[in-house]
Amino acid sequence: MPVRIASVLFVVSVLACAVQAAPARAWSVIGPWWSDPDVTYNVSSARDRAAARYAARVWNRSGVGIRLRRTNGRSDILVRSTGPGCGGLAFLGRRRPLILLGRCSTNMAKLVATHEFGHVLGFRHERRRCALMNVTMDPSGTPALCSRRPMAFWLADPLRTDDELGVRALARLRYLTNRRAARRAESP
Repeated sequence: MPVRIASVLFVVSVLACAVQAAPARAWSVIGPWWSDPDVTYNVSSARDRAAARYAARVWNRSGVGIRLRRTNGRSDILVRSTGPGCGGLAFLGRRRPLILLGRCSTNMAKLVATHEFGHVLGFRHERRRCALMNVTMDPSGTPALCSRRPMAFWLADPLRTDDELGVRALARLRYLTNRRAARRAESP
């Protein structure tokens, strides 16, 4: 049975931008706008700490321009456990984004957490090409639109070409937005 990975996007002022990809690329970006590149997360359950740490490492190395850092105090993102069943949810548009992680195997939890952090960073589900951001994964960790591979393959390099194109686009969008803001601050 595939693992259902869902997100709930509330359209409010927190959703500062939406970028739809050109037809040649399938990725799309939407989500909270992080003005500070240092984004903190707090994990309530010891069971989810390794998964959240893995997810943060993947996204920190991706070049998205945001550094995820765990804290025990007040944080920008909340990571909480949910009931039985393997899966995840990302709630955006709240005061602070919330990630809920179901009871998965250790390795599957890492991939689910990475997917859900992707939503919090600004990525939608990918419905046309192989990507970590596909809606579901099979028990091997293979996203729905990808060729089946063993879990070790996905853990070694979870971001696919489509995810990487989205990362580059989001990093460029952050750069341009920050540059415009700096110019506005400099002008009289």
